[in-house]
Amino acid sequence: MLRFLASTLLLPVGLFAGEPAAPSKVGYTLFNPTPRDQLRDLATDRPDTTESAITVDAGHFQLELSFLDQTRNRDRDGVRTEGTVIAPFLLKVGLTNRVDLQFGFDPWIVSRTRTPGQPTETFRGVGDVTLRLKINLWGNDGPEAGYGNTAFALMPFLKLPTARRGIGNGRFEGGLIAPFSVELPAGFSLSMVAAGEFVRDDANRRYGLEIVHTASLGRRIFGELRGYAEYVGVTPTRTGSTYRAFFSTGLTLGLGKNAQLDVGTRIGLNHAADDLNVFSGLSMRF
Repeated sequence: MLRFLASTLLLPVGLFAGEPAAPSKVGYTLFNPTPRDQLRDLATDRPDTTESAITVDAGHFQLELSFLDQTRNRDRDGVRTEGTVIAPFLLKVGLTNRVDLQFGFDPWIVSRTRTPGQPTETFRGVGDVTLRLKINLWGNDGPEAGYGNTAFALMPFLKLPTARRGIGNGRFEGGLIAPFSVELPAGFSLSMVAAGEFVRDDANRRYGLEIVHTASLGRRIFGELRGYAEYVGVTPTRTGSTYRAFFSTGLTLGLGKNAQLDVGTRIGLNHAADDLNVFSGLSMRF
């Protein structure tokens, strides 16, 4: 009888206890790596423009690169520009369970401008370096009390002017990115970014501000194949430019727990935006 009463009284506790709490990962650092059996699902900042709110696990590295990234545009005056970036990459390292450091670089860029009635102008060389620090505020390892199935991070960044003139503008630029994501019903996920970047104006005479806003809707198609559709808008202030709007779509294919292939395209929706950008790449965690 006592055993029956005890089991009856403890029944509500069992109903509301849920799954056992996941082991804490707070103590893991660059020099005390997260065990491989506790690694979170692979989360990348490519191929869409919208950044992930999830960081790389402490003590682990992640390489995200494009095989080839090509952009084409033709303006109203008939001037055509083509840009090719060979093997641009982003290398990340997890510093703590919620912070990672990122190093981005464009190893080789070829830029061509064709103006009617004039010779083609071509520039070749290395690109700029970008340093970023991603700080996850919640949702890194799944749902958290008070935040549900969402994740949020802050990511300050700084561009170092390592590119030659004609490839880059020779100036420091930087800003802050705020990625947010939420898991939706029916297997959909929504990721959004709000960002502010201090950039040089078109004449490279002064600094202006660009506000970037994005929204990317993704879903698993079957197996490890996922697709996404994304809107990107850029609002410039004091740069000499006008609002730029893009539509982007692509696919990702998971290759086990630590690798992913991707392919995508970005299409300009107005005259101020580049007409077309196509890319494909690979992400690996180790």
